[in-house]
Amino acid sequence: MKFDRLSAVFGALASAFVIGLFGTWGSTAGSLQAQPISGDPTVAELQRRVQELDSAAQRAQVITVVYQLDTAGLHDIDESLQAGSIPSGALGRVRRARIVAQSVMWPDGLRTTATQLVGQLTQLESALRDEDVERARGPAHAAHDGEHDVSDQAYAWLAASPAIAAPSPSTVSAPGAQPSMPAATEEHDDHDHDDHDHDDHSDHSH
Repeated sequence: MKFDRLSAVFGALASAFVIGLFGTWGSTAGSLQAQPISGDPTVAELQRRVQELDSAAQRAQVITVVYQLDTAGLHDIDESLQAGSIPSGALGRVRRARIVAQSVMWPDGLRTTATQLVGQLTQLESALRDEDVERARGPAHAAHDGEHDVSDQAYAWLAASPAIAAPSPSTVSAPGAQPSMPAATEEHDDHDHDDHDHDDHSDHSH
């Protein structure tokens, strides 16, 4: 139970962060991509970087939401309903799964399957709210299978996506930007690190 709660909290926080990040940069990406690329290499480089960030944000969003769907417990909910009972906490888990599933800007190849899953979760949520086991059985099984389909398709899409290259130093900077400062060359004092490590271990021991 404790693990489930920690997973739910982690997934919710991660989803909120990624969805917020994706929304912010999505508007920026749309603005820059709408502008024609001029011969200025600075503009072309900035647009390329924004496109890479847009792609990375979408992947992060899909990964986070699929993780939440995979850990929503739809398998157990389906089995319990088929056996004639509503498991404790089922309504909340289904509701959260429906909310995150409909909050994603899904890639084209996943959008149809994900939309179907949202519909199945919506029907299941309604039946669970009414505590109607008989009406919940059909959408519970459909949502269980639908979640597997979304998960499989999402990981196939991620596997087929180009790998994200590690950022490399570039001399191209935004117009008006200050030149980057050289990396610090001061040597770190090993004794300072040892003191901090000692303090950290002491704190954890109490």
